[in-house]
Amino acid sequence: MSLNEGRDEVSGVQVGPKIRKMSGEYLDYAEVRKNLDEILDWLSGLYVNTMNVIHYMHDKYYYERLQMALHETEVHRFMAFGLQASLFLQTRFRL
Repeated sequence: MSLNEGRDEVSGVQVGPKIRKMSGEYLDYAEVRKNLDEILDWLSGLYVNTMNVIHYMHDKYYYERLQMALHETEVHRFMAFGLQASLFLQTRFRL
């Protein structure tokens, strides 16, 4: 997506943020890296928001919400991702 203005390669549909088109006959590393950073910033935000929605809906409709009523009023919820996602987020946010 960072090389084709945020469009799907097969269908041509805009699936990400519109970014600058690559210029010149050859790829410039700095330009490719800048576009990749823009896409990864958008993608990591989308990933976290998607995980928040999944967890919210799970908490809303799952039977464990009754058990949560027995916990303290100040419940701390921690977001956990798989290994690949955590490595991805670490590289994006330099954790």
